[in-house]
Amino acid sequence: MKKILLSVCLIATSVFAFAQKPADGDNSLTFGITGINTIALTTPHYTNTLLFKHYMSNGLAARVGINIGTSSSSTSTVNGGDSLKSSSMNWALTLGVQKAFKGTDKLETYIGADLMLGGGSSSNTTNFSSTFKVENKAGSTFKFGIIPCIGMNYYIASWLAVGAEFGWGFVSSSTAAGSQTTTISGTSTTTNTGKSSNTTLGTSGSGMLTVTAAFR
Repeated sequence: MKKILLSVCLIATSVFAFAQKPADGDNSLTFGITGINTIALTTPHYTNTLLFKHYMSNGLAARVGINIGTSSSSTSTVNGGDSLKSSSMNWALTLGVQKAFKGTDKLETYIGADLMLGGGSSSNTTNFSSTFKVENKAGSTFKFGIIPCIGMNYYIASWLAVGAEFGWGFVSSSTAAGSQTTTISGTSTTTNTGKSSNTTLGTSGSGMLTVTAAFR
């Protein structure tokens, strides 16, 4: 038993001792586990992001990220007379490049920038009674942005790293017209809500903790 434990310890020590960051021609897949914090009222891209990187020469790496998130909820009053159902969907696609600093064999630090496309939609339905229902659909949102970022990865094994990334930049957001549908005793009436667009510059940011798996 002691020999087995000693062997396991030696293997683990060897893995950590020879851990090193990716080299030219390598690839990695990063998953953003959780948001660190949100600055201002909007976020340019989303946490829980899947990010693919291809390492090129001179410390450069191409980046492609994708995120699709959905949520839904349902609540009702104690007597069951009223109920509220809501749902939302968000998506984002990023394409960019990063430049690594010299760092060490295990530590990768970098700066970069992503071109981001994103959007989303949401709706909620309130049933006030069996004959009275109101459904609100928000207009679909489209976002476009350029997001500079900084980040780091520490390779605890030759194929596994933990790290963090923070992005902050310019985002343009536009929202199409939404609608409200009121149904009373089976008769429905739909009205449109307003259309709006806005541009945000330098006031939005997001961060994520990351786990990265490298492969060759």
